[in-house]
Amino acid sequence: TIAGGYLLPTETQVRPPRHLAALRASCLARGVDFIDGACVTGFEQAAGRVVAVRLKGPGNTPATLPADRICLAAGAWSESLLADLGVRVPTRPWRGQILLHRTSPGLLTQVVNLGAGYDYLIPREDGRLLVGSTIEDAGFVPATTPAAIERLERLLRRLLPDTPFGDPERTWAGLRPGSPDGLPTIGPLPDVDNGWLATGHFRAGLHLSTGTAVTMADLMSDCEPPLPTEAFSATRHRAGAVTLPPG
Repeated sequence: TIAGGYLLPTETQVRPPRHLAALRASCLARGVDFIDGACVTGFEQAAGRVVAVRLKGPGNTPATLPADRICLAAGAWSESLLADLGVRVPTRPWRGQILLHRTSPGLLTQVVNLGAGYDYLIPREDGRLLVGSTIEDAGFVPATTPAAIERLERLLRRLLPDTPFGDPERTWAGLRPGSPDGLPTIGPLPDVDNGWLATGHFRAGLHLSTGTAVTMADLMSDCEPPLPTEAFSATRHRAGAVTLPPG
């Protein structure tokens, strides 16, 4: 029984792998350097500023990258990296599992969201169908579980009972960065003169990525951002924000 619903015929979608590939290509064309296969392990500071970023490159080779300004956008791992700067901004991982089926193009023509939007079907033009997702407090374990995948399979068959499905083409899991009050943290790092932070976007990372990038570019260039950022300030956590359920 359907109690009610909304039809949003102009709702659109983005395919994250293609989005990231296009973003990388655009950055490379503009002279951005990428260090692939490297892991940030910490920072070097002097007089309240970050002067270098410590890395481990491929093969765990240590390296140091001089820094004039830094933006820490490490998702669920932001809190552990901030500890090296003596800054605490609570950020925790929430695991999400998803599965992908190959179906006939046109089986669905609209995204289907249920309830609070945690359960959804997302059809792709090539016939692939995303089925998601879960929200789990599982620490830093980005692995799928049989129970969660089975729940998503039941969801799919409940919504499309007359459609035969085989095994999923792929299943995977990721970690969403959550904050205590459900808002992202965007803006200057407390007590670090040349540091900025962008994290805690939870389930809206892709949706908010462009706005966050524009805002961070303005802040780091000493320009006025398009929107006020006080509500997203890292200092708000010092007041002891109330922990809310994910959403």
